Amino acid sequence: MMISATMDLDHLAERMGDTATPSEARVMRHMLAETLEGIETAEIDPDQWSSLVELAIQRHRELVGVLGSLCTRNEAGQHFTETADPDDLDQLESLDLLLIHRPTHEATGIPYSSEYWTLEVTEAGIEAVECAEGTA
Repeated sequence: MMISATMDLDHLAERMGDTATPSEARVMRHMLAETLEGIETAEIDPDQWSSLVELAIQRHRELVGVLGSLCTRNEAGQHFTETADPDDLDQLESLDLLLIHRPTHEATGIPYSSEYWTLEVTEAGIEAVECAEGTA
């Protein structure tokens, strides 16, 4: 299977092993596409593959932990753009685990500043958090 950002997730999850979830496969696809685009997965050394799978699963756990603690404003009134790592937010959004609503003014088309942004956890994000809580 050729590594790309559009790799088949079912096939990748199968290649990762029985314990891989679809959400973990999305993390793996993201990681592979960023670093090994265009290489056949069969060309990756088995030890390196095992390490990559472990890294993807670990990164997935980290992201799900972040996702489980996110809210638009925390108890101290801080907005998520002040407290969350932008790279984590980008990755959660690119993995379709999180939606960040960035409104624009209808009449002018000018985007509102980030203080008006809100968060929404997607169905896949909810499933990932519930699955993580079930294994904890």
